[in-house]
Amino acid sequence: MFFYRMITSWLLSKFEQTRKFRKMYTFPDKAGKHFWIYGSWESWNIEILKNHFLPNPENGVFLDIGANIGCYTINLADHFQEVWSFEPAPIASAILYANIESNKLGNCKIINKGVGNKTGTETLNIIPSNSGMSSIINKHSESVDVEIDIIMLDEFIPATIKIELVKIDIEGFELEALLGAKEMLKMNSAVVQLELDTTSDMEKSKEIITLLRDLGYKNFYQRKRGIFYRVLRRLYIQDLQIENFELQSGKFYQAVWATK
Repeated sequence: MFFYRMITSWLLSKFEQTRKFRKMYTFPDKAGKHFWIYGSWESWNIEILKNHFLPNPENGVFLDIGANIGCYTINLADHFQEVWSFEPAPIASAILYANIESNKLGNCKIINKGVGNKTGTETLNIIPSNSGMSSIINKHSESVDVEIDIIMLDEFIPATIKIELVKIDIEGFELEALLGAKEMLKMNSAVVQLELDTTSDMEKSKEIITLLRDLGYKNFYQRKRGIFYRVLRRLYIQDLQIENFELQSGKFYQAVWATK
């Protein structure tokens, strides 16, 4: 009876958890498993943003750089006046459009361009089996190459717009995006969320942290990973606490948050 109640309680908690997130179309790939379990891709990061970094609803603009099908765009749209979603991959941006339309979100707009440190074009390597891993930097054996337009945020974003949140998930091209957004980040006090991967490029990760510090960012956070982190993760139980971030070699940080 004890185990029955425990399992029932866990299933009910998962049901309530998935109800927090908007319904979305998705790819039939790795992300599909997470949608069934969590209700969204990277749902723990979305909840951390809501709980710790977004106290003022409907305030300012959210730049979702590497929006993919819109997990962040769709589920955070209510917290901002506008969401600008940058997604250059054709199929992903089409699904993103469908998700915005099906959820009747009038404050979201899609920009079918990549973000970097210069205006021009780049080759995007799209991985059909895992669209979220599509990358300008990393080549994969099964990738399909697509030429995309690249913009600089400093040139693209009007200086009059108040930026509140910048999420960057572009598979190794984060430094280039930040280098093209230095003036924008100087003028705003936006929260920045980005991935760091010191397993493949420690020096680039150091450059990113140094650049953000030079732009006035003083506080850096990561998800808290306590002694039972691996056990809880295998049970699909979320830990939504944060702690001070320390850059270490040989680690993949799915989300690092920086504030001024």
